[in-house]
Amino acid sequence: MFRLASWLFGLLIRLLFYLIFYGTPLIGFWLASSLAAYLGGPPWIAWVAGLLMFPVIPGIWELRAYAYRSPESKPWFSTLDRLSLRTFAVGLAFLAVMLYAFPQTAFVSLSTRGDWMLDEVKDSRADTARRVLFRAAGALEWLYRATKTNPYKAHVDSEARQRSEEATKQLEQEAAQQREKEAAQTGKADQPSETESALKHENEAQQPAQPELKWPWKGATLHPAVSKMPASAETSIESVARYIAKHESDPILRIKALHDYVADRVAYDSQALYSGNIPDQDAQSVFNSRKSVCAGYANLLSALAAAIGEKVVVVTGDARDEATGDKLTGIGHAWNAARIGQHWYLIDACWDSGYVSREKGFTKRYKIDYFLPPPEVMIQDHFPEEPNWQLLAKPLSQGEFLRQPMLNPSFQAADLRLISPRRARIEAGSEAMVIVKNPQNQWLMAGLEQNGKEVGPSSDPTNSETAQLVCPLPDKGTYRLNMFVNEHQQREGDYEFVGSVDFVNR
Repeated sequence: MFRLASWLFGLLIRLLFYLIFYGTPLIGFWLASSLAAYLGGPPWIAWVAGLLMFPVIPGIWELRAYAYRSPESKPWFSTLDRLSLRTFAVGLAFLAVMLYAFPQTAFVSLSTRGDWMLDEVKDSRADTARRVLFRAAGALEWLYRATKTNPYKAHVDSEARQRSEEATKQLEQEAAQQREKEAAQTGKADQPSETESALKHENEAQQPAQPELKWPWKGATLHPAVSKMPASAETSIESVARYIAKHESDPILRIKALHDYVADRVAYDSQALYSGNIPDQDAQSVFNSRKSVCAGYANLLSALAAAIGEKVVVVTGDARDEATGDKLTGIGHAWNAARIGQHWYLIDACWDSGYVSREKGFTKRYKIDYFLPPPEVMIQDHFPEEPNWQLLAKPLSQGEFLRQPMLNPSFQAADLRLISPRRARIEAGSEAMVIVKNPQNQWLMAGLEQNGKEVGPSSDPTNSETAQLVCPLPDKGTYRLNMFVNEHQQREGDYEFVGSVDFVNR
């Protein structure tokens, strides 16, 4: 009995090792094929890489070792064991090289196209397989974060950083308390007693009501306290803040006035952005120069709020901005969160001030898309380092953020809903097509770009309630389909960019 148990145990250990050894090249093939699917490379590259990992290189290695082995020497392992070890070594070396050379691209490709083999499969088993694959891809999130730096985080000034750290601790405590409360409620019976119900309603009545928001702020203009502010009130950060506080008592509109002042008075320092030579971004320096990058906007807004006892903190993370990087993955960024009453809200005065390009520099254009948007809207293109600053009941992982279509808040502000596709990057054939629910019958159109340059004709404008925007793909490669809406609900005229989806034709 003991010998049988020992033999079974040995067999299980051997099978486990074989699983690990031969699983390594399988993981390598998954990575290579996902990279090819993400970057638009030909599928045969991944298959060649897989065959080289097993059996080509391990087999040649074993044959060479056999040819040079002396006849009298006794090998320590069997042929199968040696082949397994060599397979493991080759697969591990391939993974190490790929992850060292492309740590960020490897994670992004696995997180967005790691399920390429399930593209045409839509059933519960495929959904389960996708969850398993993306959960496995999430194991590399630490590598992605470790190798991706946010250059603007270091430019958060000391006072704003201290306010942010204190607020983050408070937010973590509130989140922990909420989780404990939900766990306690889950443990109770489904139908509470009359006493419990009465206590619950009493507690809810004692809670401060959440301020009523108007987002999207359609037709909003600069706050009068900002547009009519005399020069004598702009001598210091404190004097500006006091003037705004004096002329606006509503807590939401007061924060809006602070946001409007920063968005209107500060110009984005495009030269610093593209040169990488970023000057001091502390609130006072930005107030004096009236130029900054994102960190300076966030620092100044936080300082203005602090001067009148309002709580506005700086949040850092990634944001999907194609001015300097890939819109799908995003670049380092800094924005704000404001405490109004008992609730936190998100703000990005920098992105509400205008836009930048290498050719034209900064173009001033005030808007209010990023003033207190719902968290589920802000998370589409702003991903904070601290998950709690997503302000979502269930924060998204990095992979979930990357898989989202690349939509701006203006997409939701226009009351649009993307029906298909539901991913940021998908594989297509000869044409790219998005389907948009358009209940307001607004005029929509789409255009293609590749490597930042427009290609091919735009789609025909449509105002259908279920709009299909179609653009033919001129050749193989990766293309970005950009969606536009006419703000004036006319077929002709200017169209505003509202979102993107990538299509890969292989």
